[in-house]
Amino acid sequence: RGYSPMCTENFASLIGDDGPNDLVRKFRVGPVINKDQKKIEAEKEKGLDEEVTEIEKKLSCLLRPNVWPTKDVWDEDSVAYFRTSIEAFYKESCRVSRGVVHAMCDGLLQANNENTDNIDLLRSSIDALLKSLMMSNNNE
Repeated sequence: RGYSPMCTENFASLIGDDGPNDLVRKFRVGPVINKDQKKIEAEKEKGLDEEVTEIEKKLSCLLRPNVWPTKDVWDEDSVAYFRTSIEAFYKESCRVSRGVVHAMCDGLLQANNENTDNIDLLRSSIDALLKSLMMSNNNE
């Protein structure tokens, strides 16, 4: 999860083919919901890759830290601007998704008032999930 520089990933290998590495840069971002995030980043900065690997092995691939471009790839200002922009975009995407789910729930309730308990559960579940994601991201 995170930043992949140009020519570092190979889609062909995922489908069992041989082929050149992909001519794209990719970035897949996810929430920071793991308390080990800061420890992982600190260990990487110290060059303690073995300790980092042990921590990361215990985590689901969806809960691992976001990998950000480094100063080796981009200049320092670009790295900082990119991370800040992506984190702001992710936070805003979560806010918008909450609004969409709530609008869908409102529409379902207007169309059929029989599933109130299920719709209320969906609404409260998305609220709890997004609240936990935002709290985790703020603790970073």
